[in-house]
Amino acid sequence: MGRSFNGTMNKYALLFPGQGSQSLGMLNSIKDLKITKEIFQITSDKLGVDLIELTTNGNEKSLSDTKITQPLILSSNYVFLKIFQENFNIDPSLVIGHSLGEYSALLASNIISFEDAVSIVIERSVAMSESVEGIKTGISAVLGLDLNTVENICNECSNENIFVDIANINAKNQIVIAGNLEKVEEASQKLVQLKAKIIPLKMSVPAHCKLMKPAALRLESFLNNFDFNSFETSNVLHNANCKIEADTTLIKNLLVKQLYLPVNWVNLINFSQNYEINNYIEIGPGRVLSSLTKKLISKTDKIVNFNSLDSIDNIKSILNEH
Repeated sequence: MGRSFNGTMNKYALLFPGQGSQSLGMLNSIKDLKITKEIFQITSDKLGVDLIELTTNGNEKSLSDTKITQPLILSSNYVFLKIFQENFNIDPSLVIGHSLGEYSALLASNIISFEDAVSIVIERSVAMSESVEGIKTGISAVLGLDLNTVENICNECSNENIFVDIANINAKNQIVIAGNLEKVEEASQKLVQLKAKIIPLKMSVPAHCKLMKPAALRLESFLNNFDFNSFETSNVLHNANCKIEADTTLIKNLLVKQLYLPVNWVNLINFSQNYEINNYIEIGPGRVLSSLTKKLISKTDKIVNFNSLDSIDNIKSILNEH
């Protein structure tokens, strides 16, 4: 693990982003590498879309379609992980993915193969999309209010048939809400009156709310077609229960529940602090998780993001990996 300059043991957590981290040009620094072409060939063949071309010459709307976003982020995270592993000999104590990023965490721990992960994520994206066909939906970030306040407003606006749910708890004052568009807008108006800032998110489906239960049932059935690798211990921290699990049947069940339960990033990072993690490395496009996590950890802990080849020297410098 190595020691830091102050004599404490370095303990590492790898973080993997999910939807919302996509952008045009996100693969520019790595698109010509052999490993990138090989990995994306697998995904593009299964999907029937040239994802590298899409990130280079496509548009933001196409990238935000969940049927594109999910396999794109999974593949991008995996390429950056492979490049990271070629350059750094780091054995992480924890691997944590945000929502879709949990599949990248499973890849990092060799619990699933990349080919299987691509197939599962493509099915996941189609199931999520089709579960809300014909339904007007919304998903927005709420900034500036605490969880209880946002939750109370969501409950006030919801009924048995149409609703708005807490989808992500990304920080103490950054909550994501999702559900039927009518109720997301109604809740947003009430939250603005309480001085909240509302930001609609670049996602085509309202993940982590009750509208995803049909997709979860479909995913549950699909996961039965795959064998996960079993180990006596694991280092993957799961979204649905904020625990480390070794039983592969339970892991599959948690991936199913994850679709309609909120992602509590605050609890996940708090757990990592109890694990004495003092170095966090976000692997994948963008820096969403780095920004969120920085607000939740000690000022003495280090956090870096690996999202381009230019990141290598920076990480070596910050983590003293010379």
